[in-house]
Amino acid sequence: MLADRGAPESQPLYGRWIEMYNSPEFEELAAWLRSFVDRIAKDAGEEELARMKRAFMISSQYEYMFWDAAYRLEAWPV
Repeated sequence: MLADRGAPESQPLYGRWIEMYNSPEFEELAAWLRSFVDRIAKDAGEEELARMKRAFMISSQYEYMFWDAAYRLEAWPV
């Protein structure tokens, strides 16, 4: 696991990033958010569920695009 290897000494920001995602606090936050969304979805109507699904799909697409751009070392198009 990446967190077990630690961050390269020449890149201290990566260490903080890895620590954040590997922390118990982040794990707790992620679990709380999943539970929160599940509670909302349980009582949601068809239209609201469709909006939730669309928001999830769009955010997943942007997440993929972010990591794909980083992998390909793309420059910011501004």
